[in-house]
Amino acid sequence: MSKKAIISIVSAVLVALMGGLGWFFLKDFNPRKTVSVDGEGAKIKVEVEELGFYDKDNYISGTVYRPVTGEKKFPVVIYCHPLAADRSAGEDLCRLFASKGWVAYAFDFRGGNKTSKSTALETTGMSVETQAEDIAAVLKGLKKVHYVQSGKVFLVGEGFGGYAALLAAQKVSVKGIVLLGADLHRSDESKQLYPKVKDIPTVIDKGSIVLGKGFYKASRDFDPLKKASKVGEPVLVIHGTSDEVASYEYAAKLAQMLPEGTLIPVDAAPHKFSGAARKKAASDICGFIADKLQ
Repeated sequence: MSKKAIISIVSAVLVALMGGLGWFFLKDFNPRKTVSVDGEGAKIKVEVEELGFYDKDNYISGTVYRPVTGEKKFPVVIYCHPLAADRSAGEDLCRLFASKGWVAYAFDFRGGNKTSKSTALETTGMSVETQAEDIAAVLKGLKKVHYVQSGKVFLVGEGFGGYAALLAAQKVSVKGIVLLGADLHRSDESKQLYPKVKDIPTVIDKGSIVLGKGFYKASRDFDPLKKASKVGEPVLVIHGTSDEVASYEYAAKLAQMLPEGTLIPVDAAPHKFSGAARKKAASDICGFIADKLQ
């Protein structure tokens, strides 16, 4: 039997096992590397490596940042990226979280962008519902990792990732949630663009990403203000007062309606956080997580 044939048989067996066993974690075939990040008064070594999760025909690809310390288990911060982006959008935050002594995990949403390494879903099949499913699956997978403190997991959602994190919070339990310039307007936007579901086109080219009918249909159905009372976890809402996409007023109203909501306005910040505004937001996120870990 040829070497190629043997490899094919082994691959087929592995795929069959994946479908039968359900969720488990598997490292991508990328080498582990150790980087130095600025900690409080000293450089902190952080191990960075690929970590993915299989479930039947789906695969979610991500990167884990683990501080090199004497600790055996760590709190975990899961970063959920914006629309038409990928995990790299949160690399700066993940390095910062690791410098605080927390494990950070950033992943690609299935169908979240054409650069996504996660599989089995095109951008035209992606929606807030599929992203909420991805978050729940990542949470389930991470809780099986030996160095994770399963009761100390936080979600940090940026842009559309924040919108999805709110929906995921209807079904999963975490220690706390951070919404960074979240796309809280999506339900209203969908209804304004397409008053009736039958009005939604099958394919919508937005330039930066091609979406499908399911994207707008799912967004119509999930209004954060109507579901706010069902989110029992502490939620930090960080929003720019000059957000040109999702209004600051909407974010302020949501924070008031959440059972444990806290609002931090970022003066003159637009929808996308960068520069000094992002640095301030990062500091506020770390303060929130540290407080909830006490």
